[in-house]
Amino acid sequence: MLHTGMQDDTFYVRGRFGVDFPFANYTYGIGQNILFGINAAAHINMRPKNNMTFPVDNFYAVLAIYFSGNQNSNFSWRFYPVYHVSAHLADGHPSDILKEDVRAVSSEKTRGEAYYKLFDVLELGAGFGWYYHVCAQKQLRSRTDISILYTPRPFDIPLPSSNLQPFVMMRFENAYQDGNKFGGDISAGAFLMRENRGFGLSLRYFNRLHSSYYFQQYEKGWGVEYLFIY
Repeated sequence: MLHTGMQDDTFYVRGRFGVDFPFANYTYGIGQNILFGINAAAHINMRPKNNMTFPVDNFYAVLAIYFSGNQNSNFSWRFYPVYHVSAHLADGHPSDILKEDVRAVSSEKTRGEAYYKLFDVLELGAGFGWYYHVCAQKQLRSRTDISILYTPRPFDIPLPSSNLQPFVMMRFENAYQDGNKFGGDISAGAFLMRENRGFGLSLRYFNRLHSSYYFQQYEKGWGVEYLFIY
């Protein structure tokens, strides 16, 4: 995913790149299975300058192991025994970080997710994560979220094995960090899918507690996202 947009009157470019490695699969019934795998991802936040340089304001990485399963065609779940996030500053920080008290910002949690699909076009999701280790974020205890994904019937277009899939995604969360910190993330757009690959374009608005180095602040912004699936 690439995102271009505004946050606090500052133009940002964001990149999120992730992979999902399922290692083992166990099938125990009709349409029922359990997967074991690893997630890895990197999030980069850049403040472009007029001279076409792209200093990184901060970035963070995710590494997690998971078990996931499908009970039927409508219900699925995922459980992370270990979900690690580490955040870092970089060359785009407004001042010289070598002269400042640079914090180690990282955390580990366990997390569970469940999803239920209604009418083949509406998916409801809920997740909860409990932190058993944090650095710097001493008041961070848990994160809870609910999500709604609406994917109406795709539109056929004159390309072999292709269709246009519109979507609306809404996600609301509460980070318990020295009290409840509520936030939201809404996007709407469409994917052009061809077999198992696709490109998407969407509009996005978010207002939530920062999940990276600036964990004591809210991040609020809007912009356009370019989505790639492979």
